[in-house]
Amino acid sequence: MSKHVLAAVTIATLTAAGLILFFGQRFGISLRSTGGAPPAPSASSSIQPSKTPSDTQIYRNEESGFTLTCPSAFKIEVRSSANSRYEKNFRFTTGTSTVPLILQITDLDKYLPLTNTPTVPEYVRSLNGLEHFKKAIVGEKDAYEYLACGSAACSQEVMFIHNDKQFQFSIEYEAYFPDEQINGNVNPQSISYESAPSSIQQIIESLEFLPGS
Repeated sequence: MSKHVLAAVTIATLTAAGLILFFGQRFGISLRSTGGAPPAPSASSSIQPSKTPSDTQIYRNEESGFTLTCPSAFKIEVRSSANSRYEKNFRFTTGTSTVPLILQITDLDKYLPLTNTPTVPEYVRSLNGLEHFKKAIVGEKDAYEYLACGSAACSQEVMFIHNDKQFQFSIEYEAYFPDEQINGNVNPQSISYESAPSSIQQIIESLEFLPGS
């Protein structure tokens, strides 16, 4: 290559580099090697993660003062109760099927005066005799667990007490034995919160209390 050609190539290269630098500075274009790490995003352009996965929904009940997260296909219905003056029952359904989980919320200010345990500490102490009763931490919240057994089957109970309200989840027999009929021969040792379906555990652990409730 002649000296004149080499000089021409060098000038063209420098001119192109100068134009790139000029336009980069003029229009704010960032130049970086493809082998390097990408620049950190600015605060204004950061992408915030979704609060819940796309297949879940947040159920919010202002009157009872709570939220929880459940699959988007679920519906939560308030069912009538014989003790509606101080109690509400919430049923979980999906399509035409009933989920083996019930949430019962009790206003202890109205309920306890009707019992022989008029205070919350007395009420909690009265539960000590229930089968498998124990204190626990569920979803980073203080809770109580025990079995409620009838003539045919047992349900696993998970109870939270917050500001004189009792939030009690009942995980029904069918959650543990979906393909069996209730036959009265339930072994309580096979039922616990830890052995409940993970989808039900996630619902219970997602319970949050609204401020001021």
